[in-house]
Amino acid sequence: MLRNLQTLAESTQRLSFEAKADEPGVDWRAISGFRNVLVHNYLGIDLERSGRW
Repeated sequence: MLRNLQTLAESTQRLSFEAKADEPGVDWRAISGFRNVLVHNYLGIDLERSGRW
């Protein structure tokens, strides 16, 4: 599941500015930040606590 979320978040970084502008309600920066947490803190993610998603 975490790998799928990472792939999804990385894919959003490849979207054009125009595509992102078409969806102003999406917090693109937060998605990018979430990707960084997944990649750089993979072993430190507490799945029990993260279950609130």
